Amino acid sequence: MSVIKEESAENLFDVHGLRYFLQVADSGGFSKAAAVLNVPQPTLSRSIRRLEAHFKARLFDRNGRGALLTEAGESLYQHGKAILLRLEQAQAEMAEISNNPTGSAVLALGPVAGKVLSTVVAERFLKEVPSAKLRIVESYTGFVLEWVASGRVDIGLLYEDALTPTLKGEPLWAEEPVLVSARSHGFEGLESISFAQLDKTPLILPGRPHGLRLRIDEIAAELGIRLNVVLEVDGLGGILDLVRRGVGCSILTPPALYGYKHDTEVVLTRFANPSVSSTVVAVTSKQRPMTNTVKALLQIVREEARKVCGAGVSEIRAPHKSSNVELLQPRMAQRSRAS
Repeated sequence: MSVIKEESAENLFDVHGLRYFLQVADSGGFSKAAAVLNVPQPTLSRSIRRLEAHFKARLFDRNGRGALLTEAGESLYQHGKAILLRLEQAQAEMAEISNNPTGSAVLALGPVAGKVLSTVVAERFLKEVPSAKLRIVESYTGFVLEWVASGRVDIGLLYEDALTPTLKGEPLWAEEPVLVSARSHGFEGLESISFAQLDKTPLILPGRPHGLRLRIDEIAAELGIRLNVVLEVDGLGGILDLVRRGVGCSILTPPALYGYKHDTEVVLTRFANPSVSSTVVAVTSKQRPMTNTVKALLQIVREEARKVCGAGVSEIRAPHKSSNVELLQPRMAQRSRAS
């Protein structure tokens, strides 16, 4: 059954109300949707009631666990997705008319990428795209991935290992992680070590779903090694402080040590047999039209990434899973039906 009638199109509800409705459906409940949208829950409830009054149909079945779409709600959900997509396409086309990008863009960075790119990208964006607004968010790979997939973020930087088939990725640079240890751990003077030597080494690593942690666990599983992870710390500063104090060793990439005066405090040791590599990618979604503002931001990110490589912090190389980059096809993410 269709709940949208042609004769009512000229008296259609406001776009905010439609966005609120779709978010409640995707979140599976009003409280979660209110948190995502950053609006009071009563405001959200009033907006949904106005929609239900407009269409003279109940859109959600509310229960103690959340809110489920009714048959009418399912119909509106499908129409609503199409309506918002057309609106975004129209906005993108209007932006293309002007050579001076306006609007806004959101860039999400992992902690390491944020350390080397956040400031320089922000400074260039303010100078080169003065009529637009930029928001930069720093978080771990799992959150960045989710935000890009849900449309809350236009561009995300993360490790290729964490990518899913829902998004497309553009390789920016490859990193070779190193073992970071205090001098007391006895690795000083070694040119390289085997990954297998880590089985008894106390390690301080970020928790999952951090992209580098996923890569480290993958290599350990391939070699049949059980890593001795004594602490999981989701913060570069905390990890480096604990390593410097000799609590344990860590595995970090060169950009993570960018600006850190480690020469007299910690020892860096390369891995061999096997060598370890991770690729940083810029992730976008084909489901969201790319405006001039987002295109300008992506170009700035590309150029600043080349400077990172030119400075010797990392290098651009072929990703170790090339089939997972630039060939990814987006699909509609399955929405949650319960909170």
